[in-house]
Amino acid sequence: MQADAPQRLQPEDLAKLYARNGKGEMVPFSAFVSSQWLTGPVQLIRYNGYPAMKISGGAAPGRSTGEAMAEKQ
Repeated sequence: MQADAPQRLQPEDLAKLYARNGKGEMVPFSAFVSSQWLTGPVQLIRYNGYPAMKISGGAAPGRSTGEAMAEKQ
């Protein structure tokens, strides 16, 4: 389900959306969902759908980036 940004800024905006039921009637989302604000992580990082983390690094002092990339452990 998609809605333009101004129509999905607040949790209560879900009450303004409708879905078709088994009888073909349009029913407001508020009939079967509720919404509330919750706190969570600022950013979810995923790779291929799996939780991931960002790792950054650099070459040791006196070593080039090429040497660091060629290093095998």
